[in-house]
Amino acid sequence: MGKRWVALLTAAALITLTGFSLQGEAAPQADTLTANGSATVETTPDVVRLTLGIQEEGATPSAIWQTGWERFAAVRQALLDAGIAEEDLSGGTDLYLGQNYNDNGYPDGYRFRAVLEVTIRDAENAGSYIDTAIAAGADVGYSLQYAVSDEAALYGEALGRAVQNARTSAERLAAASGRQVGRVLAIRDPNGVTLYEERTNPDTGGGGMSDAAETVIQLGTESITAEVQVIFELT
Repeated sequence: MGKRWVALLTAAALITLTGFSLQGEAAPQADTLTANGSATVETTPDVVRLTLGIQEEGATPSAIWQTGWERFAAVRQALLDAGIAEEDLSGGTDLYLGQNYNDNGYPDGYRFRAVLEVTIRDAENAGSYIDTAIAAGADVGYSLQYAVSDEAALYGEALGRAVQNARTSAERLAAASGRQVGRVLAIRDPNGVTLYEERTNPDTGGGGMSDAAETVIQLGTESITAEVQVIFELT
């Protein structure tokens, strides 16, 4: 009996009585109940973002500049020939030409570095594109990141499930207090930003790279989570 009374008191504490009417005042607002909900949708990444580059060292700036750009252009063209779209390649974002120094701190030649950012939309074959770049002359790897092309749609799916989970929780709390859950009055995210609110007046408001024969990429899964706070009307 003690545990049941605690549960009933907890449920009752979550019910917000929003007002009552006095003679000559506006009609009372609906009683409300606030419940939280969350949901996660898992999917396999279908986009890989790869950052790689070439590095050249030599005795004079002019010599390594020419050789470096030729190698960079060769890597870029090889990826285009392999099927990467022009708009999915961006280069020269980390272009560097500077002097090297030996262990004693004296000048010891020059170094050229150029970076190429590649968006691979055929994620399952990302390894073959990496092998293509290495074969063409890429010798520095910086990062490999995974992404989901339809993340917005998947977040929308998670959001719908989160709202439904919030309603399920609200219905259990309301039943424990002898009430019923009505329509949704507002939905907010964990930061308090209102995602939806019912309006009474619709007119207002507003590293180094491997030489292995074949590169294998393990895509794994991506988790997309939505969390909401939903305010329901109580009847």
